[in-house]
Amino acid sequence: MKAKRRAIIGATLLAGAMMFGTSQAVRAAEPLKLGMIVSSSGPSASNAIQFTGAVKAFMAKYGDTVAGRKIEIIQRDGMGPAPDVNLRLTQELISRQGVEMIFGFDYTPNVLAVKKISTQAKMPILISNAATSGILHDAPYMVRFGLTTAQVTKPLAEWMPKNGLKNAYVLFANYGPGLEAKAAFKDAFTAAGGNYMGEIPVPVSNPDFSGYLQRIKEAKPDALFVFLPTGDQPGAFLKAARDYDLAGAGIKIVGTGDIASEDVIDSIGDSILGVTTAFGYSDVHNSPENTEFVELFTKATGGTTRPNFHAATIWDIMGAIYKVVEAQNGKLDPEKTIELLKGYKSTGARGPIEIDSSTRDLTTTVYLRTAEKQGDRIVNREFEAIPSVKSPAKVTH
Repeated sequence: MKAKRRAIIGATLLAGAMMFGTSQAVRAAEPLKLGMIVSSSGPSASNAIQFTGAVKAFMAKYGDTVAGRKIEIIQRDGMGPAPDVNLRLTQELISRQGVEMIFGFDYTPNVLAVKKISTQAKMPILISNAATSGILHDAPYMVRFGLTTAQVTKPLAEWMPKNGLKNAYVLFANYGPGLEAKAAFKDAFTAAGGNYMGEIPVPVSNPDFSGYLQRIKEAKPDALFVFLPTGDQPGAFLKAARDYDLAGAGIKIVGTGDIASEDVIDSIGDSILGVTTAFGYSDVHNSPENTEFVELFTKATGGTTRPNFHAATIWDIMGAIYKVVEAQNGKLDPEKTIELLKGYKSTGARGPIEIDSSTRDLTTTVYLRTAEKQGDRIVNREFEAIPSVKSPAKVTH
């Protein structure tokens, strides 16, 4: 009788253990939900094309399953610089959709809006583009894979006086990243021996640059440093600069790569030729990794657009996500995820990158480029590379 009872108990325990093991296996096999927030409407709608194209390209090469879990991307429209919208979307992704990680974001105010909920929910957020330095402060579950404005401005400002551009005027969009660009440029340019002649802040949505350009032309600087966000402004500015013949007046236009994004430089046309910019990516970057990336991206988007810095950054983010999921065998722990991302290294379309262990910001190569004709299209030809450029943790405006 006792032997029979022991057998029944043993069978019950075995069945329970099998059920527990099965439930664990089922959980591990559940789709891995990832939230992706990016502007897909309004003036910044092209950002979503870059993001989704890079995701499709990555999955075409590496598949849509990692550590036994199928990747499910839940995309939401950030609607441009809209902090309230992005906060609501982040809350919804966490509480209703049950995502285990979020990536994307294309504006600094949106990231600032979700810092608190990221910390409270212990939700890892991988930032693709929010270019103001210092925004990761008090956000332990955020990691930035994009560049900061100061990170690309400083090398360009230091290069200019050494190459005959000793007197400079500055025109910048009057919001966070623009203020950072102006401050970083002024500090680095004057420290390198340059003469800072003056500055002109312009509204972010300003379409008319005629009055500003007349003032600049009359000041006769060697160069005009420009920071304008990607979108409609760079094309409008460059057309106006051509109409005012700044080049004929001996004024060279330089700036961050935002004014020369690969997906729009063909439509901007000859107005951009000769413009020198500093950035972390060009679609003609000469490396086998970039050649493959461009081919995959072109196939994923049907050749409707060229990849820009957004796409190259998302490619690196997807690589990091796959690595941390593999390292945890598909069962994600927020603290472990962040620890794995600290010091993370890879080489993708942009070249070698590393996440700084102390700041969770990107260390990468900054390229100096000149816009020129290559066959029937305009490209940003890289002519100098500054390796291992760190992002400052904070810039005082």
